[in-house]
Amino acid sequence: MLQNMGQDRKLGVVPAMTRDEYLAAIATLGYSQEGFARLVGSSPRTGQKWALGETRIPGSVALLLRLLLLLPNPRALADQLGGAETRKRDVKAATPASAANPARASVKPAKKAKQ
Repeated sequence: MLQNMGQDRKLGVVPAMTRDEYLAAIATLGYSQEGFARLVGSSPRTGQKWALGETRIPGSVALLLRLLLLLPNPRALADQLGGAETRKRDVKAATPASAANPARASVKPAKKAKQ
């Protein structure tokens, strides 16, 4: 992943990040596609497009991910950048309302008996 960075540095170009590299990086950091996109100020749909390979991953995003992954504990810095809160929102959004708040669970009316 980082082998070509020294060669491209002379040109000021960050090597392109593939969708597989992107998915592996955000998984290592503990993010969903949408959660990481929010962390870097993009829309959740943009995160999905990066993950699907529909849109090129910006050089700044690729650089940030590669730098985070070089750290001994990448999640710690990601959390300091706001990642812990983003991951909490992801978990909350993925949790059904009834599990998050039993009082909000929908109750289905009982079926009427046939006469």
